[in-house]
This record gives sequence, structure tokens and C-alpha cells, in this order.
Amino acid sequence: MRRETLEETGLRVEIVYRFDIFERIMRDAEGRAEYHYVLVDFVCKVTGGELVTTSRDHFGWAAGAGAEFMLGNSNWIGRIEYLHYDFGQVEPTFTFTSSTPGESSTENGGRQTINVVRAGVSYKFAP
Repeated sequence: MRRETLEETGLRVEIVYRFDIFERIMRDAEGRAEYHYVLVDFVCKVTGGELVTTSRDHFGWAAGAGAEFMLGNSNWIGRIEYLHYDFGQVEPTFTFTSSTPGESSTENGGRQTINVVRAGVSYKFAP
């Protein structure tokens, strides 16, 4: 966990304590465990390093919701999810491109948000 934090953020951390363990078991139609997720959350203290960002990094937040459901009385599973990303205000950038026969320019900046809707189907093969 410490190595991953250093690689991803440039920060050295000390684990203060394990905050929580979240376990999610998704069961199939017969009640057997089909998917099993375990997420472990830690509270950490920064002990060194420097937060690494580039001009392309934008910090923000995301929120979403989704559902997964059996389609009829079959092995087909449908899913839908919505995600909203908000990366806050971004400084304007200006690009000018000259080409024959014309010229073009673009200006990017303002609030950076992304809304994503995903849907999918899958088939669960019987064990």
C-alpha cells in the first residue's frame, strides 16, 4: 500500500490504522457466491515526498449509481450505470493551426465535467 501510494502520488505515507474493510458478495440465482470483493481502507499520515502532478492532472470528484439485474428467467444479465465527473475549473488554453488553404484556432477552458452512461449485457455460463 505504501509503495502504490508513492508511485501514484509521490507521497511517502505511514499507515496509522486500518479504517474499514468492506466486503461485497454477489450471489447467483441459486444463492451461491458468484463475485466476491474485499476493499480495505487505511488512514495514513504523510511522512515525506512531494505531491506529483503534471499540467494534465486535474483533481476532482465523481459520483454515480448503477444496477445489475437478471433478464427474465435466464442466464443473461443486464447492467446500467451513470457516472458524473467534475474536475473543476481549468485554465484556458489557445491552439492556433495554420494549414493551406485556411487557418483554424480553438480555445479550451472553463469547467471540466464528464457525464457517462454505460449499459451492458453478459451471459453467465452455468457451473
